[in-house]
Amino acid sequence: MAYPLSWTSSQRSLEVLQRALRLSARQKDPILRARARANCFALHLWQEWNHQDAEEFQNAFADIVNADQRGVLAPYLSDRGFISWISSEYHEARKNLIESRAIQFEAVDENPYLDAAYVRGRFSLTWRPCVFWESGKRLCERLKTQLPCSTRTPTIPGGRGCTSTGPG
Repeated sequence: MAYPLSWTSSQRSLEVLQRALRLSARQKDPILRARARANCFALHLWQEWNHQDAEEFQNAFADIVNADQRGVLAPYLSDRGFISWISSEYHEARKNLIESRAIQFEAVDENPYLDAAYVRGRFSLTWRPCVFWESGKRLCERLKTQLPCSTRTPTIPGGRGCTSTGPG
């Protein structure tokens, strides 16, 4: 709800995020609590930079990573990539965004539809194509052998898409 609200009222969106943070504090499952907190802090940082929120996101992200559930990491890696990018940590941003994309493509059989994490990662990757080009090119080469491009065609910075003669 906070994201669509941000299109019309940043203040109202930030209020919703604060309420979500208060509600997430009641969550008994520590991983679900960390995921909710990471989402809230990431969305807040998309609207307004705050060093403390960036640290809180990193703390929640660490809890998610420590849970050792690779399949759920993609959206948080994408958000971490964005936060690293706005913090001028371009190498770290590239690493997180590429890893997020790789996890998403590993799960193509479970969910063939692109999600918000893919969109956020694609958006952030295009900001600095010269920084991301080499890793994106290597990822595309890896993907050529892992999935048919008729199922999903990843696009790397510079507008070059993955092509494949695989099934599909």
